[in-house]
Amino acid sequence: MQFMKLGEAIKIIHDTGGAAVLAHPGANIGVNEKLAEGIIDEGIDGIEVYSSYHDIETVEFYRKKCKEYDLLATLGSDFHGATKPAIHLGEMGMEKEPEMLSRLLRLIHDRREHNKKSDL
Repeated sequence: MQFMKLGEAIKIIHDTGGAAVLAHPGANIGVNEKLAEGIIDEGIDGIEVYSSYHDIETVEFYRKKCKEYDLLATLGSDFHGATKPAIHLGEMGMEKEPEMLSRLLRLIHDRREHNKKSDL
């Protein structure tokens, strides 16, 4: 099986006006400073800091990374219906980062406007 390179995936997301966010890194890479910074260096826009997979230590690690690199700190319950019955939709709540949604929407809007101008 061959996978797309991370930089290529991020470019596609950006070129189509989206925000590239690393989903639940605690479940994928743990609290790995070197690997996290390598992914950040590829050009992601944010990290899912608050996740049903993350304990307090993991949340704090990725929250600090977002502040250090001025990245979006997103959240997600990782709800998948019947396949994950212990996780409930919206369980993470928006109170974690009040400005998160407006910042995400602003980033997407600005990127789409930039892409429109580039197409002219």
